Amino acid sequence: MLLDSTIAVQYPALCCRKRQPKRLRLKRGGVAAVEMAIVSPFIILMIFASFEFARMMMIKQTLDNAAREGCRRASLAASLNSNVADAAARQYVSAVIKDHDDPSIVRIVATPTFSNGLDSTSEICVEVEVDCEDVSWLPPQFFAGARMRSSCTTRRE
Repeated sequence: MLLDSTIAVQYPALCCRKRQPKRLRLKRGGVAAVEMAIVSPFIILMIFASFEFARMMMIKQTLDNAAREGCRRASLAASLNSNVADAAARQYVSAVIKDHDDPSIVRIVATPTFSNGLDSTSEICVEVEVDCEDVSWLPPQFFAGARMRSSCTTRRE
């Protein structure tokens, strides 16, 4: 008996707690479901937004590398026309963009034109551009008019 009284003195909540009548208890059965219904759309939105952001960063990196590769190929002494830069950049972009052969989707511009003779001090610039709405998984109205562009400039060998 002494043990029970010391526990009651030290921890009164353990021994002296009275149960509330059933009619006075709070009904919390659906609280978790309501909280999940409120929070889950935001969580799903954040997950899809992170996927789209990662995809756009991957495409931007691919455009950078395609411009660099096209510029490198165009700068070689054996290159006589700008089609070399165009073909190299399109080949690099083909892994990420399914309609890479369509000039209205992937626009590649190599300057200066190779029709005039280029010496070894000439700078060659290759620009690769794509509309975001053509490569995004989101509906087109989210990226209306937005473009991703990358360029690389180097001297001719």
